[in-house]
Amino acid sequence: MRLSLTRGSRNRYHERRGIVYLVVLMASLIVASMALSAINISHWHARDLNGSADLVLVRQGAYSAIEHATAQINNLDDWRSSYVNNVDISPIDYGSVSFVYRFVDDDGDLADDDFDDVTLIATARLNEIQFTWEVELTTSGDALSCLDYSIASNGDLEVKSGYILASDQAVASNQDIEVESDSYLTADCYYDQGISGDIYGNTVALSSAIEFPSTSHLMEHYREIATEIQLSDLPSSGGYYLIQDQHLSDSSNGLNGSLNSEGVYYINCNYNLLRITNSRLQCTLVIDNPGNGSIIDGSMHWEAAVANYPILLVDGDMDFALSRSPLVESSTSASTNSSLSADYYTANPSSNTGATPTTSSIAYPSQLRGLVHVSGNARMNGGDNEFMGCILSGNKLEVGGTMIMHHRAIYSENPPPGFRASQQMRVVPGTLRRINTPDDS
Repeated sequence: MRLSLTRGSRNRYHERRGIVYLVVLMASLIVASMALSAINISHWHARDLNGSADLVLVRQGAYSAIEHATAQINNLDDWRSSYVNNVDISPIDYGSVSFVYRFVDDDGDLADDDFDDVTLIATARLNEIQFTWEVELTTSGDALSCLDYSIASNGDLEVKSGYILASDQAVASNQDIEVESDSYLTADCYYDQGISGDIYGNTVALSSAIEFPSTSHLMEHYREIATEIQLSDLPSSGGYYLIQDQHLSDSSNGLNGSLNSEGVYYINCNYNLLRITNSRLQCTLVIDNPGNGSIIDGSMHWEAAVANYPILLVDGDMDFALSRSPLVESSTSASTNSSLSADYYTANPSSNTGATPTTSSIAYPSQLRGLVHVSGNARMNGGDNEFMGCILSGNKLEVGGTMIMHHRAIYSENPPPGFRASQQMRVVPGTLRRINTPDDS
């Protein structure tokens, strides 16, 4: 028996086939779309990975630029004059990356001061990607050998008849050490040419000359950072310009009122006599051209405002004749009890029961507590001179009074500017940071 489809049945049959076809077609389109999306996602992912890899490369390139720049300047004695302040060098290829760097001195002049810190800015580039590091560089290098001694003289070291020199650290001379009759020296002694007299300590011939700083570079640096005090700011008496009964520091200046944040002050004596006496100083004094016979005497308590800075730099000769009497606070032009420390004591210690002493009772031991550099002759011209630190003489050091030395290792362990054997530059820890790439201009 033969079956036949009616017109309606045939239409429904074709409709079902069309739906099936459409479903299959849509499924195919969805699969194709998913495949295309997967391909695009893989392309995007690959591009992102490539971009991340490029970023890693430029970041490493910028870091390598810092290492390269630091190595370059530490191999060039005249690098400060070889580079232009705040201007990039020509690009250097580092694999697929290129980098540039520049040095920036705050005062705008790289070559004016060998001891200035600088900012190093290093930029690396790859295609459209760039990365910039900024870091601070400071001077580094071993301490000059003169700082290994409590006293170091580039000329003779001489103890005059009837006087005493005692030190808890070795003393040294690039020439002779001579102790005259009726005097003695208690310390280990290092000498170059000869040694004589009553010496209580080991005596050792130097294997090489003691290294001293360059006076011109030293004075130039500290003059640059100092606040000037004019001779006209100082009273005068008995032929001397005077710093007397003063408290001079980074926060106090009774001489002309001008303060220096690092407590560094400069005086050009123009060959006039200068006398510094009966004062409490918390500063670095830079003295040019003092007249012959200029002197630091009386009751003095002197330390630097910056821990490892020198307290006194003299281009010329200087005499010393300190008193053993303590410096009473009320005798100075300013009183600052808040700075009292364990080194300070009252004039009547038995009356100090722990309460804060009155200003009139506070006294300080008469000491020069720091690094002293005299480019010419340093002379103990009487008195009972006590130093805690290091005294350097560019010519002769003459002891014509009692001299007691207590060495401080801070200067050899952390030399101040101008007292390093080499002016190497090193990265200051903690200063590395990413910045926006500077303009090419």
